[in-house]
Amino acid sequence: MKERNSFKCPHLEFSIKEAEDYNFKYLGQLTDFDQFPMFKPGICTVECKEKMIKIIDITFYNYYKLSRDYFEDCKMIFGSNSRGLYLEEYLIAIKNNEYTKKTEFLTNLQYIDGKVVRFCDVPKENNETKQEENK
Repeated sequence: MKERNSFKCPHLEFSIKEAEDYNFKYLGQLTDFDQFPMFKPGICTVECKEKMIKIIDITFYNYYKLSRDYFEDCKMIFGSNSRGLYLEEYLIAIKNNEYTKKTEFLTNLQYIDGKVVRFCDVPKENNETKQEENK
């Protein structure tokens, strides 16, 4: 019988720091039944188990937040043949600070002081100032 140390824990490549720095780095592996990093009793440790729980919390919270924010920010546009904005396009707009005509048309994102911001995150005075400027 092989000793515990002769087997490799399948979670060694996972890092809490990387999950925090790259929000969706492990999303594919954690949602694919064939790639899911199975827990191996007798090989994995308590620390490994706790690390994976933390990584799952980080990954799915970030995905939950992104997808929820996406639906909160999408505009209701009637009479338009627009196909909408893909979740990836929304993420790019926010992460890469890319505000396009499409982003403006399909979302409530705002471009203020050279930065793409969520409308609900815009301080009230900026929103009121913008409305007064448009009159």
